[in-house]
Amino acid sequence: MRYLRILIASGWLLLILSLFFDPFSFLLTDPNNQTSFLHVHSDVCVAIQESCHYPHAYGLGAVVFWNLIVPIAVLILLVFGHEPWRRICPLGFLSQIPRLLGKQRQREKVNAKTGKVTYELIKIDPKSWIGRNHLYFQVGFLYVGMCLRLLFLNGDRIALGIWLLSTIAAAVTIGYLYAGKTWCQYFCPMAPVQKIFAEPGGIFTSKAHIQESGTVTQSMCRTIDDKGKVRSACVACQQMCMDIDAEKGYWETITQPKQRFLYYGYVGLVVGFFLYYYAYAGNWDYYFSGMWAREEHQIQSILQPGLYLAGHLVAIPKLVAVPLFLAFTGLLSYGVGVLLEKAYKTYLQLQKAALSPEQVQHRLYSVWTAIAFNVFFAFAGRSWIIHLPLWIQYTYDALLLLASLIWLYRMFHRSPERYSRERLASRLQQQLAKRGIVLPRLHRTRSLRQLEANDLQALAKTLPGYLPDQAESVYQSLMQELLQELDNSLISRLTFLQLSLYQETCTRMLALQLEVAEAQKSNPLQDVPALIKQAHVSPANRKPLNSAPPEQLAV
Repeated sequence: MRYLRILIASGWLLLILSLFFDPFSFLLTDPNNQTSFLHVHSDVCVAIQESCHYPHAYGLGAVVFWNLIVPIAVLILLVFGHEPWRRICPLGFLSQIPRLLGKQRQREKVNAKTGKVTYELIKIDPKSWIGRNHLYFQVGFLYVGMCLRLLFLNGDRIALGIWLLSTIAAAVTIGYLYAGKTWCQYFCPMAPVQKIFAEPGGIFTSKAHIQESGTVTQSMCRTIDDKGKVRSACVACQQMCMDIDAEKGYWETITQPKQRFLYYGYVGLVVGFFLYYYAYAGNWDYYFSGMWAREEHQIQSILQPGLYLAGHLVAIPKLVAVPLFLAFTGLLSYGVGVLLEKAYKTYLQLQKAALSPEQVQHRLYSVWTAIAFNVFFAFAGRSWIIHLPLWIQYTYDALLLLASLIWLYRMFHRSPERYSRERLASRLQQQLAKRGIVLPRLHRTRSLRQLEANDLQALAKTLPGYLPDQAESVYQSLMQELLQELDNSLISRLTFLQLSLYQETCTRMLALQLEVAEAQKSNPLQDVPALIKQAHVSPANRKPLNSAPPEQLAV
């Protein structure tokens, strides 16, 4: 994988180099080069406001970046999830250069008792401003990038090259200043796009929550040890790390206001971005002809009128019109999203639908994500695609629509409860497999690996009566794993356990862990006292709950 990342990063740097020096692609796009399928038709006029522009030879670097690389990245996120992209992203790879060279900023730490001096890598404090507001910062970074693209990055190859090199320099600097994937987690403008299209997962994303404990999951930081085995290299640069388990972080933060701002506002940014081409030129030919990517001297036009509506110039400089236009469409989309959310919640109340707040938000976000995906690909790369045969264009559109519908179908009915059941069922499955337990007749037609979460829940209810000697041991092992994680989904998974197994054991282990949690002021266990009270069992009545009689479990 490292060699693949080096290859992709090298290709990206070569593309950036072509933005500054490219004597070849101008020959391919020359109107007089009739042998090249990339040659432009210089006799076709493209109207931009009140003037007529004729195509000319141009460099392919910027066009390839905007029409090919960016759409491919979005498609990868929706179909394959974040894990392949986070592992091959050239910017993420380049940000790790200081770590690979062993040249990162460190902080001196002195042991108060022994006086021993050690050095540790510096991480972003979750309570710092950037730690609390990094998503807003990343959305703002993305917004600035979209504005600059409309102003001059689209067609000015030198400006685009400087922008990309500046971004690389920023990523490498962050990689030196902070440990882990701090650039990816806290600063990268692509991170909001990844959250939208890759959470809670892509169509083919692996499920980290059902992997064995200690497994290097998804795109988490890793290294190769002396024995050639893959080992975790995680430095805990972020508590809810997308690289370890994207779906876990998704459910943990789904009801936060910043998530609503991201999902609802992003659709408006996408719509506004493409709509501005029409609002600026007064027609769609400007965009679909690809003139926007080869229009010369764009930076010199930023003080000229930025809108052309109903055949009239609007005397607002482009420098002002672009950010105002995108801000307006983004905020309008956010407002519409909030209103639709209220209407949907009212409808659910009238229908008396038993959906949790997380499920309501998730279903709305899923629909908005599918809309954003289809709007994006209705325009992305079209200046190239429209030159292909119609049957290829229709096939392309059908495949994109199918991908979005498959994604929506797979994601729409996900819920934090289902996630927790799958996670706990996987732990139970692993504990049973370690002990070589033979399944009761009811489940023997399938192996442990083939049992679904609901099957394992039913098996858990029968376990105390079927294997009284091993049931509590299995239960204690599960409890230890859950209490080590200490996340916000702990309560739902403990409730799942209490449906079937030893509540007395649960009470004892929870009480012990609560003492530790109180000493550490840990929030995830704030509801544990209620669980202890609910799970209390008197010494005179110590027995497994909800266990089926052994005679009903003939083997």
